[in-house]
Amino acid sequence: SYVLGLHGPNVAIDTACSSSLVALHWAVQSLRRRECDTALAGGVNLTLTADGSVLTSRARMMSFDGHCKTFDASADGYVRGEGCGMLVLKRLSDAQRNGDRVLAVVRGSALNQDGRSSGLTAPNGQAQEAVIKAALADAQLRPEDVSVIEAHGTGTPLGDPIEIKALNAVYGKRAAGQTLKVGSVKTNIGHLEAAAGIAGVIKMVLALQHRAVPPHLHFRQPNPLIDWAHSAIEVPVALTPWDTPAGQPRRAGISSFGFSGTNAHVLLEEAFSATDTRTSEATEGPQLLLLSAQTPVALAQMASRLAARLAQQPEASSLADVAATLALGRSHLIERAALVATGLADADSRLSRLAAGETSGGIVQGRVAGSGTPEVVFMFSGQGTQYLGMARTLYDAQPVFRSALDECAGHLTGELPRPLLEVMFGDAAALDDTVFTQPALFAVEYALTSLWRHWGLEPTTVLGHSVGEYVAACVAGVFTLADALRLIAARARLMSRLQRDGGMAAVFADLATVSDALHGYEALVAVAATNGPQNTVISGRNDALDAVLARLGAAGIEAQRLKVSHAFHSPLMEPMLDEFERLAAATPMARPRIGLISNLTGELADTELCEARYWRRHVREAVRFAESISTLQRDGFRVFVEVGPAPTLLGMAQRCAGAADSTWIGSLRKSSDDRQTMLEAAARLYVCGVELNWAAVLGVTADHRRVVLPSYPFQRERYWHALDGSPARSNLAALRHPHPLLRGAVPSPVPIYQGDVGVRLQPWLRDHRIFDFVLFPGTGYLELAAAVARELGYGSDAAVHGLELREALALTEDAERQVQVVAVAQAEGRHALQIHSRSLKGEQADAADWRLHASCLVGPASAAAGPPMLDRAGLQAKLSETVEATGYYERLRRQGADYGAQFRALVEIRRAGAEVLARLELPAEAAGDAARMQLHPALLDACLQLVGVGIDWQLDADVQSEDLFVPTGMAEYRLWSSGASRGWCHAQVLPSDGDPDLYRADLSFHADDGSPIAQLRGLELRRTTRAALERVLGAGKAVDWLFETRWQPAPMPALAGSGPEASGTWLLAADAGSVAEALAQQLRASGATVIEVRPGPDNQQGD
Repeated sequence: SYVLGLHGPNVAIDTACSSSLVALHWAVQSLRRRECDTALAGGVNLTLTADGSVLTSRARMMSFDGHCKTFDASADGYVRGEGCGMLVLKRLSDAQRNGDRVLAVVRGSALNQDGRSSGLTAPNGQAQEAVIKAALADAQLRPEDVSVIEAHGTGTPLGDPIEIKALNAVYGKRAAGQTLKVGSVKTNIGHLEAAAGIAGVIKMVLALQHRAVPPHLHFRQPNPLIDWAHSAIEVPVALTPWDTPAGQPRRAGISSFGFSGTNAHVLLEEAFSATDTRTSEATEGPQLLLLSAQTPVALAQMASRLAARLAQQPEASSLADVAATLALGRSHLIERAALVATGLADADSRLSRLAAGETSGGIVQGRVAGSGTPEVVFMFSGQGTQYLGMARTLYDAQPVFRSALDECAGHLTGELPRPLLEVMFGDAAALDDTVFTQPALFAVEYALTSLWRHWGLEPTTVLGHSVGEYVAACVAGVFTLADALRLIAARARLMSRLQRDGGMAAVFADLATVSDALHGYEALVAVAATNGPQNTVISGRNDALDAVLARLGAAGIEAQRLKVSHAFHSPLMEPMLDEFERLAAATPMARPRIGLISNLTGELADTELCEARYWRRHVREAVRFAESISTLQRDGFRVFVEVGPAPTLLGMAQRCAGAADSTWIGSLRKSSDDRQTMLEAAARLYVCGVELNWAAVLGVTADHRRVVLPSYPFQRERYWHALDGSPARSNLAALRHPHPLLRGAVPSPVPIYQGDVGVRLQPWLRDHRIFDFVLFPGTGYLELAAAVARELGYGSDAAVHGLELREALALTEDAERQVQVVAVAQAEGRHALQIHSRSLKGEQADAADWRLHASCLVGPASAAAGPPMLDRAGLQAKLSETVEATGYYERLRRQGADYGAQFRALVEIRRAGAEVLARLELPAEAAGDAARMQLHPALLDACLQLVGVGIDWQLDADVQSEDLFVPTGMAEYRLWSSGASRGWCHAQVLPSDGDPDLYRADLSFHADDGSPIAQLRGLELRRTTRAALERVLGAGKAVDWLFETRWQPAPMPALAGSGPEASGTWLLAADAGSVAEALAQQLRASGATVIEVRPGPDNQQGD
């Protein structure tokens, strides 16, 4: 209930082996009493320790050969099993009305107790008969209506005959030839104890669906203690068709008996599926498919499974049903992808591309950062974005949008010379007349806002560009819709009456430069907008504007005239200002209910928006768009949606924001299907963590038609239970971001993150072999540091600084090492990391064995910007020499670096001197680990291998054959995206001044599209020889693997009799033991005077 947020009755039930069937019974009762509308009932059994098995073995309850031989003559006990089963239950009428896929129907159930029997754990046959009869009565069925029984059937010599006798007593009176088929799932999967009952139910549900009874295993010689001759019971030993008379549904009973005496019996009936004739509101046109998972690998597998499902069964469901089921019938996890498709074949194609790692052509993918939905900014477009037929398909397809646009058109009746929609959808020339342009843009943007709100998207803050600020003010509650439309219509009307002798131009220079160019023309030309650091719009009378542009051109500054009817935001607007201010003063206004960024200041506005003079100034003064974006970035906003007919503000805003990690989304695009564009916008919101009302987005109701889709692709990771005595493996806090090299955080005042490394745990480490030693790679320490930085809350703007590799970490086949990363907070928002390890020898670990292998700092990067996009084509042309990767690895092997397959990621290498470029790709078996890491150490190690190609160019052949350069540290490591398994590495190698044994290199790693993934600056590689490295590693090997440290008793050495140490007077603070006495004797024997000081009784102070 805590995890799922459930509030209904919640009961944990323990009646031993009948627990889960008892839970099912009470869930049914709760539904019947209408305590809830949906119930979850089930059970789980995990054998985490051997204690239970030892206990049941000593009690001679378990099978000697590990087989459950229920009803067989050789039955000698049960077999323990593990598993979990859960059922979702609803009232049948509710499930049918909601369109749920009903698998089976619970006709009835009953519980009772053995009471006093021959022993506490001995079954009571009469009680079993009674509970079966009670369940039949509850179901209003006759015994002959039931044809299959899933027995408790534990395979014990005592229990099996009693259960068969009870079943035959109730169900045995049947027509000739009509048998009762009885089996037990315990012969298949063992006794799941608390989950045994639910396992039997699931078996019977599957049997009902397939209309066949599964075989009962290990039944060779019928138990002679059972009266088979006078019984109607048949034990099926092969898959048996489940036939019933025409018109009679298949029914099954399930029994579960607890050893403490609580008995349960449940009766199931097959579900007849009625034809679902419901349709979705949006069954045609583009559809939005949402996928999510906990890991990138699982997400790709989900896409692959769904693509296969659509390809194999295209007739089974419509794309609208698939979209609705994905959106409303699945949890939305942190790794997300979304795509818009126009049919099943299109969806299959896009899903296959997504599964292959492609994220283009309408496919978006992302990871949700943090908890909670991000705050969203609406940006409303200004004049110049209008076009004939804008939003027409949205008007035809979306009732909410159509209603809002019609409402705007109604308010404008009498305010405009012609009906608004007639101009918007039929007269391009009139639409470009400002008298229609401004009201039309307002109406479209307001209607888009209405649709976004219907879809569940509410802006936290709004921003408009020029005329767009009127929509922003209306959305923020400054104006009512009717008042806003009257005011915008009056504004447009007054502007249209002005002389058309002005123009506007975009100047690609900063505000200061443009302002200087206006000198002498201020009365005729003004700055109309600051749209970016190098984008300033000027507006004014044509002749003066031409003169200013000529002045700018002479200075080498480019500019572009804009196609406009008037010189907006210029001195030419002044003739209308008095009349417009009078109209604004008569318009009711209120303080904004949400944040609104002012065009006039670029800051958050408040009560000044309620003043007519503000709107007068708004007509005349410049739009400070660049300053507005800076304000929003400063305040932490990262999701921006442009609400308008075309995404003109997005590009300008992105240039203002620079390298900030933000999401920029447009609502509509010219010459695009409006519905598809809006769904693509919703897709981008989804992958960055914004939760919408997906039923509204897809146009379906909560009781939409559900379809069967592939289940979640669990990654089958192992989580071994820590036994008592295992070294520091328990009491670890869970990581926020699970990682293959770390298991958890050690409870400590200082953050400590812990994991285990070894070739059995991480088999890929076996392929990193240097001079016949398997070494943990230096890039592994970078991966640990990056993972810990993420746990500490650092984002993509952080870096690993000053990594120093202190001591090699050697690994063996038969032992793991425990790794701890200790993080100590430093000044300036940094943490100092130390990476230690110690050996794990069986169940014991030597506390004194900790070794320090690496140290570094994590914190803010030295520069916000990363490496530029990789110009791969240019570099390939420049770096003309090719180096064959296989030959390079063979030479490295001869030098002592014997890399296995998973560390051979270099595929294509090019070189020109000390500058190198390579294509890297991990083998397929490493891709799973790569998706769960920041940057797989084997992939980053290949980047370091590439540096060796650059070093080789500077060395002669003789040196190459003997020497190996190994990493010893680096200055800074940055990472912008995680999970890569392929890409391109570009490196530049430089010799260290005056030291021929030291080289430095800078390298960057990029995705196939050139975008940066990682950067490593100041990498240091130092020359070593086989002999030198073997000497170091050999010493470590002896200490680590051949010896252990033990204290041995040794005699105390005698003191020299003639030395100054033994002469003079000695004050000896003595203890109560014999050490002080022996020392005093030796001192006296050497001629010294000894004064002994001993504690008094009970350590009391003497006189």
